[in-house]
Amino acid sequence: MTRKQSNGPRILRGAVALLVAVFVWLPGIASASDFLVTDQQGYQAALERAEPGDRIVLANGVWEDFEIVFEATGTADAPIYLMAETPGDVVLTGQSNLRIGGEP
Repeated sequence: MTRKQSNGPRILRGAVALLVAVFVWLPGIASASDFLVTDQQGYQAALERAEPGDRIVLANGVWEDFEIVFEATGTADAPIYLMAETPGDVVLTGQSNLRIGGEP
């Protein structure tokens, strides 16, 4: 009579490996932040605090005479994003412009 082998240890090893993978991967995700900005001073403050993976989000509305200088250093895997709160609902008017810079 053969003894049936339990799958318990194999399942436990798989669960431990999965937990380790999550804890190694999670810090990169957990550190990403969204900065919703409502004025030019808020934008500048968010840009100064932004780290790889973060998103700077311009609040819906009309932004007049906004000279956006977007100079940030992200990574290939975690760029820093500049985006509208709702596509089509952020309007730049007047003497607004956008300059983009950063490090490769």
